[in-house]
Amino acid sequence: KAGQKPASQSFDGNIVPRIQLALAQAQYDRAAELSRRLSVPAADASRLNMGQIANALLTARVRVAAGQPAQALASVRGLRNDIEAGALAPYYRRFTASANFIEGCVDLSRGNADAAIPLLQDALAEREKTLDADAPGIAEVQIALARSYSNAGDIAKARVLADAAAAIENVHQELGPQYRRPLQNLQAKLAHH
Repeated sequence: KAGQKPASQSFDGNIVPRIQLALAQAQYDRAAELSRRLSVPAADASRLNMGQIANALLTARVRVAAGQPAQALASVRGLRNDIEAGALAPYYRRFTASANFIEGCVDLSRGNADAAIPLLQDALAEREKTLDADAPGIAEVQIALARSYSNAGDIAKARVLADAAAAIENVHQELGPQYRRPLQNLQAKLAHH
C-alpha cells in the first residue's frame, strides 16, 4: 500500500508463524496472501541467507497447499540450484533437503512415486541427522515416503515407515488432528493391503 515500507527480514518474523498457522488451519488463500508479504529473496546465491531461503521454502509449501505445484517446483528447483552454485552449499544442506521434500511431495501428488522416493529418502536422512529422533518433522517425511512406497507397490517398506511415524506421533499427544490426518489416511490405505 502507498506509504508502507517494503517487507524486511525483521518483519518476516511476524509473518512466518501466521503463514504456518494458516497452513495448519487449511486456510491456503490466507497463507498465500501472507506469503506475498515476505521479504524478497536475493537474486544470486552469493547473497542468499538463511532467512531468505527459509522464506522461499515456506512460500513453496504454501503454493503446494494452494494447488500450485508447478510454481512450487520452479521455486524449489531454482532455489536448490542457487544454493548449490554458492560457496555456502555445504552449510545449507538442510535447505536443499527441504527443497527435496517439497519436490518429492509434488511428485507423489502427481502419481510419480519413483521420482518422489529418492528425494524423500534424502529429506528423511537429513532430518534424521539434524532433528531429535522423535521429532514430528521426521514423521512428516516418513509418512510421505511410506505413501510413495505404497504407491510403488512396496507395502512392507510402507508399513515400516508408517509404524515409525506412528511411534513418533504417539510421543506427541499435543499434535492436532490436522497433523495426525496424513498418518491416519496412510494407515487406512495400508489396512486394505
